[in-house]
Amino acid sequence: MGEEAFCAKAEAAGVDGLLVVVMPPEEEGDLVQAAKTRGLDLIYLAAPTTTDQRMRVIGDASSGYLYYVSLKGVTGSSKLNTAEVAEKIESMRAQVSVPICVGFGIRTPEDAAAISRVADGIIVGSVLVSAAEDLAHQPDQVPAALARILKPMRQAMDEPNGMDL
Repeated sequence: MGEEAFCAKAEAAGVDGLLVVVMPPEEEGDLVQAAKTRGLDLIYLAAPTTTDQRMRVIGDASSGYLYYVSLKGVTGSSKLNTAEVAEKIESMRAQVSVPICVGFGIRTPEDAAAISRVADGIIVGSVLVSAAEDLAHQPDQVPAALARILKPMRQAMDEPNGMDL
């Protein structure tokens, strides 16, 4: 399809941004230029192991928001340490001017509430994919199942004083 055609179709479909996971900012190429031309945000990832120097590079390249991968390992990994995430985000704010959203490990309303207190947004993925996979033979049930996961998360995030964690 090509980068320009892809970005044109993405823009026409109402896409706001591209999650850039395998292309470092230093290798900015035709895709990035086509996205910028179309006004599509470029969302890069940072990890717990990302150095301050590298964070500045990623932060300068990012638009829309920066996706902070809160866990070492693969998506859907185990326990989220919210204190470590809060500490890292505080450090990141000195390097990054775009909003910081956190993903990986957010599985419960308590996780969502805790992370929403320190980040600009949360990203929930694996728990939703797992729920959808469990209902692969009942696709009409998927929207309700996802709502049962997301509604308590949203409510926990909206609590005036957060949840007692």
